[in-house]
Amino acid sequence: SNSSSDVGSYAVQLVMEDFPRLNINLTQTNGSQEEKTTRDAISKIPVQFAFKGTSPQNFYLV
Repeated sequence: SNSSSDVGSYAVQLVMEDFPRLNINLTQTNGSQEEKTTRDAISKIPVQFAFKGTSPQNFYLV
């Protein structure tokens, strides 16, 4: 059983990445071009949040 002393806050950070489904060519406003393949992330966005609960061993993603 868990007692109230087991409860705490746990910080979590993950990075969401966006990948193209097909190879694409990007043209910047200065005219330079860049090719992105399906293995190249177009963008990366850090996401941070906190859990309040018992020990992290009891956390799981669904």
